[in-house]
Amino acid sequence: MDHLGLVKLDKLTELTSGIPEIKLGLIDGPVAVGHPYLVNTSIHEILSNSVACTRSESQACSHGTFVTGMLSSKRGSAAPSICPGCTILLRPIFSESTEPTNASPKELAQSILDCINAGARVINMSVALSHQSHGLGNLKEALNYSAKRGVIIVAAAGNKGTLAGSVITSHPWVIPVAACDSQGKLMEQSNLGSSIGRWGLMAPGDRVQSLSSDGGYITMSGTSVAVPFVTGAIGLLWSLFPEASPNLIRSALMQNSIRDRSLIPPLLDAWDAYHFLSNNFGSSKLTAKRGKIMEQNEQKEERTMDVAQLSAATSIPEQNARASVVPQICGTCQKSLESAIGSEVSETTYIYAMGKIEPRFPSISIEKEFAQATGRGDAKGLTDRQTMHTILSKRENHYIARKICWVMTIEGLETYILKPRDPGDIDLLLEAVRSEPSRNDLDVVIGIKGPMAPPQLCNGLQVPIVFFDQVYSFDVGSLIKSVPRPEKKAAKEFEPVATELFERIMQMADNAGAIDEHRALNYLTVRYPAIYAIGAQEFERNCSLTGIEVLPSRLSGVRKIVDVVFTYTNRETDVLEMFFVRVDVTEEFPFLVTKMSQYYER
Repeated sequence: MDHLGLVKLDKLTELTSGIPEIKLGLIDGPVAVGHPYLVNTSIHEILSNSVACTRSESQACSHGTFVTGMLSSKRGSAAPSICPGCTILLRPIFSESTEPTNASPKELAQSILDCINAGARVINMSVALSHQSHGLGNLKEALNYSAKRGVIIVAAAGNKGTLAGSVITSHPWVIPVAACDSQGKLMEQSNLGSSIGRWGLMAPGDRVQSLSSDGGYITMSGTSVAVPFVTGAIGLLWSLFPEASPNLIRSALMQNSIRDRSLIPPLLDAWDAYHFLSNNFGSSKLTAKRGKIMEQNEQKEERTMDVAQLSAATSIPEQNARASVVPQICGTCQKSLESAIGSEVSETTYIYAMGKIEPRFPSISIEKEFAQATGRGDAKGLTDRQTMHTILSKRENHYIARKICWVMTIEGLETYILKPRDPGDIDLLLEAVRSEPSRNDLDVVIGIKGPMAPPQLCNGLQVPIVFFDQVYSFDVGSLIKSVPRPEKKAAKEFEPVATELFERIMQMADNAGAIDEHRALNYLTVRYPAIYAIGAQEFERNCSLTGIEVLPSRLSGVRKIVDVVFTYTNRETDVLEMFFVRVDVTEEFPFLVTKMSQYYER
């Protein structure tokens, strides 16, 4: 497989192998530095402790060596060997004594700072958070600090095959990387999301060969594997154009496609990025002033910060983060997108999503058939939307409704194509076609996530198909008015507070209702009035909602139960008050386990 050729890195590697002044931070496991193809390469440890493996069979050593080999292996090896001339700054975060391999978000934050302080210009993070968590102030601030210092961070999108984001992938300075197969098609196990589609890139992640910790080679797959292709491309581009600014390097990588709102990021095109920079720097690209780059690196090293300083600088309360940082190697990532279409899903992914449903004509023939049905009906004086509602609602025209492409948009982003599991449920979709639509209209879809839609299904739109069992259609105002108000609370006082809480939940980044945390939260939003009552109560006490966190419950066992924690902060005293409710998300329809009560951190 020509992985380098797929993203046009092969042409770039012919121009340069990188220069030592370009330093790449690598946050991963320890590395088998004695590997024949790593001996005498430019690999440096950031901290005083050794970066070499002590147990070559450990997951941490295997992962660290593999990723390092992709970037730094000597040319001529079976590994991609993207930029062996660049300097690698190793910052091990995974311990060889811990199985499965993981680290804390605070450790990751400190590692980012260590790489920045050591002079890294780009940081490779083939890692992701194990689950959603909002007690991550240090990590958020470390990412903010990298943006301030102009240090590019490239991170794995994740391998859960779901629509979601994290503190890492949702950060606008981070380049999240999704994985594709040898044909450039998205791998079904790769995570997607609005942030990944907007800020990210796609790179090879299917059966890539690199160095193994035992001195040979190994093949791995996943978004961990995809990340070094982007990191290496940045290293080579910066080696050819050392005076380019971080923003210009990012622009070069991102300009190869029009960034419309899409879940799927574009494929990396390193050669296109090279031409973009050539047009900005003329023909002097290979004779850059290295002294200036070294001077810049020295200046960077003079300004240092550690995680304790971040904690003091940030206004975000640093709670005990429950998420862990894990490598993103996928042992079952061998199937391509096409092979998954029409096959059964090995692990069911349930959907509980909030957005808007829109009908689309999938082909000109369906559009013409609808026009003929309109001609047979009485649509005089009706708007286009009223016409569609009237014509499709007639029983004799349901055959057209079944052929139409029903698209669910979330925060304006096309997210799902909807299919009823029972053909008789087409009426639920028709109810979503309001004759008088409003910006406050809302549809809730409950179902099972299927494969990615083939291009021919809906005019080239490639988003996951959801086979739904239930659809609720209403407007936000009616939902808020239906919520029981606390005693002695007037509607004009209660409704603005309830509306603000609802909008906060709707605006949470990458909430596509596809992971347990978001499903629980969306369920509570439309089915559990107590969250609004607590909000009104705390507002009366001069408190603001400052956090919503969904955690695995200690009651989880055979069944999957989560704790949804709402944190309120007093505006005058900064005292925190926390409330939580338990939700069972084991099956398609979530339900309440325990009612809202005060939450005490253990």
